[in-house]
Amino acid sequence: MKTPRQILLDRHQAASPRLDRLRVDAISNELFEQPVTLKKQTALSSFGFAALWSELFIPYRKAWMGLGVIWVFLLGVRFATPQEEAAPSGSGGPSAVAALQQIRQTVAKVSEPQPAPPPDAPAHPPEACLLRVTTTRRA
Repeated sequence: MKTPRQILLDRHQAASPRLDRLRVDAISNELFEQPVTLKKQTALSSFGFAALWSELFIPYRKAWMGLGVIWVFLLGVRFATPQEEAAPSGSGGPSAVAALQQIRQTVAKVSEPQPAPPPDAPAHPPEACLLRVTTTRRA
């Protein structure tokens, strides 16, 4: 003998596919505003440009926009500043020996005792304290 539950399930078994279709349509209209297709996605379709865009850029729009603004600013500064001409490829700038000599001269100047400035003179650092390496251009 069948239970009342089995009788009701047998009665409505034929309507099950139609009800499933109605549920999918109702949910897709409510959530996505387009019909949902029940297909399995292949592994390759999930690694396309759209997936990259939605995973990498969409959630972090403000961060990417900030980085873009910084790059535009840096490019503006780069093109706004005057540029020196590049040295010929044969001359690699000052030699290491010349740079080392200049550093030793600067260290010797700094280590020399400096006379005390007069009391009414403005206080400023002596020029010998500034370490400046200059290059000479070969013509």
